[in-house]
Amino acid sequence: MSATAAGAARPPGARSGWVFLAAAAGLVLVVYALADAAPWLAKYPREAAVPLRFWISDFMKWLINEANFGLFTFKQLTRSIAWLLERPLDAAEGLLAAGFDLTDEAGDVVYHLPRLSWIAVIGVVMLLGLHARDRALALLVGACFLYLAVFGQWDSAMVTLSSILIAVPFGVGGGLLIGILGHRSPRFEAAITPILDLMQTVPVFAYLVPMLFLFGFGAVAAMIATIIYAMPPMVRCTMLALKQVPSEVVEFGNMAGCSRRQLIWRVMIPAARSTLMVGVNQVIMLSLNMVIIASMIGAGGLGFDVLTSLKRLAIGKGFEAGLAITLLAIALDRLSQAFAAKPPPEHRETTGGLIRRHPHLALALALIVGATLLGYLIPAIQAYPKDLTITTGAVWDDLVSYINRNYFDQIDAVKSWLLLNALIPFKRFLLSLPWAAVVGVLTLSGLRLGGPRLALLIATLALSSP
Repeated sequence: MSATAAGAARPPGARSGWVFLAAAAGLVLVVYALADAAPWLAKYPREAAVPLRFWISDFMKWLINEANFGLFTFKQLTRSIAWLLERPLDAAEGLLAAGFDLTDEAGDVVYHLPRLSWIAVIGVVMLLGLHARDRALALLVGACFLYLAVFGQWDSAMVTLSSILIAVPFGVGGGLLIGILGHRSPRFEAAITPILDLMQTVPVFAYLVPMLFLFGFGAVAAMIATIIYAMPPMVRCTMLALKQVPSEVVEFGNMAGCSRRQLIWRVMIPAARSTLMVGVNQVIMLSLNMVIIASMIGAGGLGFDVLTSLKRLAIGKGFEAGLAITLLAIALDRLSQAFAAKPPPEHRETTGGLIRRHPHLALALALIVGATLLGYLIPAIQAYPKDLTITTGAVWDDLVSYINRNYFDQIDAVKSWLLLNALIPFKRFLLSLPWAAVVGVLTLSGLRLGGPRLALLIATLALSSP
């Protein structure tokens, strides 16, 4: 085969790849060649840096201290939102973790309503697994929740679960509404897409500081940060799910005389149920991903236990709390996936009362009432007996101590070698690169992968780094 024929047979993508590499290499060589004549190409001039962080700090201070809407200040608005969100959170924590105090006019507690029994909660989640799929799932989620009780993690786990039960509906509802707006308006979708990209790449810690400023220190601020962090996948899944609804379904809704609102909520949303449930699953998982991070601004529960264990170097206790978070995530993940894959119920005439029409719901209610009443007579039914709890904390502490005593020199040698021969040289290499060459190569990469729009976004974000 001749060279001309080989060149013609070469895929266009391969040729454009070589062009990209040549352009990137040429850009780097040009920057290095001009570095002596134009030192600012190598090191970004400090006087040209935009003081964005100071602008943001001043803006936040203005919002908190001076912003006024006439009838109320911005701070009063955010504190009011926090107060409203605190009501359902307190209700969920009372139901699962702390119970409810009934007080008289003087504010004295006259009666304490206990929380749900641990047996009732395990039974309910097992019934959810049975309703969503089968007995295997029911046994799996039941075993995960039983671990929480047996290993003494129940109280903290219920605080975490309370926050998840409130944060997830807000994250799902907000993401669904924004996704519907994006589906209806291509301009709105184009505007929020880079915002969603930014929200999903910003470090998790970046959500904590503004929430702390706006909503104060506490569980509500942590829950709001969780909602914001977990919402973008739901927005994306909603827009994708509505786009994937078959045109025949949409045409059928229009032929039936549906209004625009009815077409969305009664035709397209039910038709896109499976993809939307994937978004719900992602919101649940990302909410659990924030458990430990959110504990830094006041969230309690398992995340706080892990954080305090790290501060005290209580390796065993931290391991058990971390494993509890993992098992809770597994249980909620499997349940949400099962509900996502579950076919919609058939519409048919069902005679009989609640038990015949909703047997699992009736059994769950009976279990809750029965366990609550028996809990007054048998305390072990209400709260798992502390003398029956199991802990492996001492085992993990001893294991870590043994490794440190016997293998500290080897571990320290590996750590030092990686630090001195890999991390520090690589850091010095990156710091020695001219900023103009790095920004240029990244921009060319964006142009090669996603076109001018992505290239412009990457260039803007890269230029904000120096």
